[in-house]
Amino acid sequence: MPGYEANFWYGVFVPAGTPTPLIDKLNATIVNVMGQPDMVRQLTQSGVEPHTTTPKELGEIMKRDTESMREAMRGAGIISQ
Repeated sequence: MPGYEANFWYGVFVPAGTPTPLIDKLNATIVNVMGQPDMVRQLTQSGVEPHTTTPKELGEIMKRDTESMREAMRGAGIISQ
């Protein structure tokens, strides 16, 4: 579709109600691992651009991408609402 850009990302999710300190610790660990030179090199060689974010930022990305996909589906006549 002209004017539409598709981006793909991976995220780690936990059950609703997971304590914030546990989420923060998990996020810090993932950010640390994803920043390791060997990990960056392996991902980059596989065609993946490593990028980390916070749980709040991931939520914002999900909302933005959901709306973008909804608009694309409307434009393509896949959905009407």
